Amino acid sequence: MNMFVFELKSTWKSTMIWSSVLGIWIILLSSLFPSFSVNATIITKVLEGYPEAVRNVLGLRPDSFKDFIGYYTFAFQGIVELGAVQAMILGATIIFKEVRGKTADFLFSKPITRQQIMTSKLLAASVSLAITNVIYLVVALVSALLVAPEPINMKIFLMLSMTLLFVQLIFISFGILSAVLFPRMKSATAISIGALFFFMISYDLLKPIMGEYTVRYLIPFEYFSSEFIVKYAAYEAPFIITTILVIVISLATSYFLYARKDVQAS
Repeated sequence: MNMFVFELKSTWKSTMIWSSVLGIWIILLSSLFPSFSVNATIITKVLEGYPEAVRNVLGLRPDSFKDFIGYYTFAFQGIVELGAVQAMILGATIIFKEVRGKTADFLFSKPITRQQIMTSKLLAASVSLAITNVIYLVVALVSALLVAPEPINMKIFLMLSMTLLFVQLIFISFGILSAVLFPRMKSATAISIGALFFFMISYDLLKPIMGEYTVRYLIPFEYFSSEFIVKYAAYEAPFIITTILVIVISLATSYFLYARKDVQAS
């Protein structure tokens, strides 16, 4: 419990910073909705001239601005990408900071197992993400209620917003695994941003080869299709299962390697 509290306190500052960034970003984008809504027809025609790859990266669709939920799916794309970077940095940092701070030997000399150390760190990081999501959800909901001219479908809004946490859980497991595999990594931020761009670019490169549906299994950002959620008010079961498998396999591998791999402290 002491280690959990310590880890939670150590991530508190970054949690508040990231929560503020996500909150400010959604407030800014929500405030622009009235302007986009008024000029929806013009913007739609402009979007039709953009390459599909560009529209996919930006999360834009021809009907993105017809109502607030459509606009929110566009605005939320950037939120998910930022959230993924936050989660991966957090996952990597909680592990390799012992190497960077040269405290691994001291920590491993305590009467606790490496599995207990990993679990405490993972729980603290998960709570940090939960706090970020609660803050974001409150800010996003208030912003939506203030700017949306029509009643919002609350179920769809909440389902869309919850995918932020799901994607973050995937990327925190990626971050932990990266730190276990590469304990001497120089920058968690660099590898996290690199992973973000890798997945974003890979989708458009692999889609013509593998097909639009199949390639989604390789791209975590595509596990929760906003179009599907808006249309059916549900998540796609195969990708929910894939999400669980990816997280379990990543964490299981991390636990296995962390318990056996030499982690040098100097």
